[in-house]
Amino acid sequence: MRSKEEFDAAWEKATGLHRAGRLNEAETIYRQMLASQPGLAQVWHQLGIAQWQQGRGAEALGSFDRALAINPDLTEVLSARGELLMQMDRPAEATPSLQRLVTLKPDDANAWTLLSGALVFQGRGEEALSAQ
Repeated sequence: MRSKEEFDAAWEKATGLHRAGRLNEAETIYRQMLASQPGLAQVWHQLGIAQWQQGRGAEALGSFDRALAINPDLTEVLSARGELLMQMDRPAEATPSLQRLVTLKPDDANAWTLLSGALVFQGRGEEALSAQ
């Protein structure tokens, strides 16, 4: 994709397919976008969501990590990464992302709930109580 118009059209098509549940088709477009512009954190995020929705958690985690390498303050990616790691029964790995999330969004009740849950699963109940 060379022009902003091409990018915008591809983004609209991919996200429309994604919303419609046509995940493989959306993923193909996300990958095409990233092949020409690999520094697009939001596209890495959407690719990760599509992978996660298809049951490919390890791949999704890699996509989330790529997005965060580009922009470590993307709260939607921090949240998704933390939730995915919790779903994968890896709360200790989820905790740093969730701690960063609550630092960036201190008024977000869901972020605090996710962090508290990760701490409880690690047997860190006292910390979880203070995290609420």
